[in-house]
Amino acid sequence: ANVSGQSFYNWPIPDDIGYNASIRIADKNDSSVKDNSTNLFAIKGSMQVLAPNTNVSWTNGTAENITFKTSGTYTNNIDIFYRNASGGNWIYIDSIAPGADNVNVTYPWDPADDITTNATIKVSTNETDNRINVNDTSNNEFRIKGKITLTKPSPNDLWRTGQQKFINWTSDG
Repeated sequence: ANVSGQSFYNWPIPDDIGYNASIRIADKNDSSVKDNSTNLFAIKGSMQVLAPNTNVSWTNGTAENITFKTSGTYTNNIDIFYRNASGGNWIYIDSIAPGADNVNVTYPWDPADDITTNATIKVSTNETDNRINVNDTSNNEFRIKGKITLTKPSPNDLWRTGQQKFINWTSDG
């Protein structure tokens, strides 16, 4: 950039996630007049959980979409976790490709058989240097609820008054 007569430059940080970065400045009229930064630095992006990010209810046994996006291009997979806030520990769900810079990534998840009213999702980069890793958690707790499916009576059953019949169901959660 040409910044003649100034002693500063407001640099728009590029999408170049990494560490051990440095900056070189030079006089455009005399390349022998230059300096390199003596302190190496890192460029890191950010991450945002988009869903679930409100007070929603997700049903065990039904695919729900975890959605996030990164700001900046990361190379290693993104780790996805959930936590039942009453239990406390983050539980690993999966590791998936990070997607492109600022593009929504969706992961279909069948919520765990861990019925709760205070679950949260966490997504984390998994780069080799912690200085550039980022993570985010859902802004609001969400609910994981069970599911009941009635299996008997069947569609073509005929039940008569005075009989005794079993009503059957399956439950998840």
